[in-house]
Amino acid sequence: MATAPLLKQSTTGSLERSIGFFTATCVVIANVIGVGIFTTPGFLARDLGSPFAVLSIWVLGGVLAIAGALSYSELGAEDLAQIVKTG
Repeated sequence: MATAPLLKQSTTGSLERSIGFFTATCVVIANVIGVGIFTTPGFLARDLGSPFAVLSIWVLGGVLAIAGALSYSELGAEDLAQIVKTG
């Protein structure tokens, strides 16, 4: 079973090197997030000096992220209920 190639081939037989705007944007965003994730814990550990304090901050951040996600989901559900009533 033959499949279509994932990358375009040029007339010379080598792969064409091209990258679109969307792919370039995704690469830049991934690099920014990756740098933040890998460097921030080291700075926190150095400044706080206690592994318990670092873990406590990460847990607090997780609780705040969940609270924010639940708030947005509640707002979305309320908006959807309003649309269904008037629709």
